[in-house]
Amino acid sequence: MNLFCSIGYRVLIILIHTQYLVPNPAFNLRGRSSARFRTPACHAGGRGFKSRRPRHLKDRQNSNFFMSYVKKELVFTKEQIAERIQSLASQISHDYADKELILVGILKGVFTFMADLVRSLSIPVKIDFVRIASYGSKMQPGEIRLVNDIGLSVKGSNVLIIEDIIDTGLTLDYLKKRLKKKRPASIKVCALIDKSERRKIPVDIDYVGFKLDRGFIVGYGLDFDERFRELPEIYRLIF
Repeated sequence: MNLFCSIGYRVLIILIHTQYLVPNPAFNLRGRSSARFRTPACHAGGRGFKSRRPRHLKDRQNSNFFMSYVKKELVFTKEQIAERIQSLASQISHDYADKELILVGILKGVFTFMADLVRSLSIPVKIDFVRIASYGSKMQPGEIRLVNDIGLSVKGSNVLIIEDIIDTGLTLDYLKKRLKKKRPASIKVCALIDKSERRKIPVDIDYVGFKLDRGFIVGYGLDFDERFRELPEIYRLIF
């Protein structure tokens, strides 16, 4: 009996570590023998992030199991965000007083920031959105693709691009070049977060909420694999 119990126990251990049963994420996360759990390479907010989830994390149950090991560190509180947005709105309202202004938001991550910013403005504005892909299984590294273009005409108008986070700068550079072809009166940029850690090309940002050197951040519209957008604060993920 003891012999059969011992054999059965060893078979069970083998099954666990060959992933026939639920894997042990704590073992993998410490990087002892597996690279299946990888920290994200870039930010997305649905744009700049390419999911690197392993095969066994693609179902929601195992993904939730993995996420239970991810910790969040508070970076900016609700009060700090609200105060900074009010300051940005006051500056924008002053700079564009008596001018026609069109805000162009880059989906998805910008929706929360842009909504609060617009409600804090004291001037009338028009609003439009674009959706841009910078990752995908059939896309080359650094490739940018327009998914949805703006519907409004910006010819002769002042355009203010609204971004949640500027990381590599590639998406913003692509959009600015595309908008210039539509002959607006001016193009400026407002970003909630300027994160310079992975900047590939220099970009001019006219209105900046916060500056960060590094870190994968979520909350207030920013996501990790479509998670954490609903958080009212901004956090740094610790893997």
